[in-house]
Amino acid sequence: MTNPILQVTTTDGQVLPVLGDAQGRVLVTGGNVGPTGPTGATGAASTVPGPTGPTGATGATGPAGAASTVPGPTGPTGATGAAGIHDPNASYQMLALGIGQAPAAGIELDLAGSYAQTVNALSALNIDCSIGNYFTKTIDSSVSITVSNVPVSRTFTFAIHILHNSGSITWFSGVRWPKNTAPTLTTSRQHTFIFTTHDGGSNWFGAALVDYTT
Repeated sequence: MTNPILQVTTTDGQVLPVLGDAQGRVLVTGGNVGPTGPTGATGAASTVPGPTGPTGATGATGPAGAASTVPGPTGPTGATGAAGIHDPNASYQMLALGIGQAPAAGIELDLAGSYAQTVNALSALNIDCSIGNYFTKTIDSSVSITVSNVPVSRTFTFAIHILHNSGSITWFSGVRWPKNTAPTLTTSRQHTFIFTTHDGGSNWFGAALVDYTT
């Protein structure tokens, strides 16, 4: 059991009874909540960084900018090409063949001057008609000469000059000689043979200039 022992007046004017219990202990009844004390001083800023927040959503694409009216810089100048090689024979060949000149009536090509052709020295025993019309060969033993790449549907003529040291020569198929007699050759001499065909090589009409001294 508690009985008031005394009264206490608080600083705000409240009168509070002070009670005691059977053992003589003082009990203070609860009064009204006092006013809020002043705000404490702001604590020091933390030096520990807080966690990184999530990345925000990507914003909408902005409108396209207007085209620039300022011209871009000029690119570097390309390297100068190599100088062309002038063939001094080109003009000569044009003039010699009469190219650009009016040919006589009924003539497809009117030659106005001389012309030259390549000498083809044979390393083997085959005459390739696609590489020229004049060939040379040294004969030191008995051989058989062949011919290839003969033009068709038109006439074709070639010459072969032979230095004949020894041996016999067997000619390709279709060769015909005047009076059907092949020329007799003397060794250690030079000979020139001329062959013409008008049927793609089925027949070759041969002529021989023989026994020139070496």
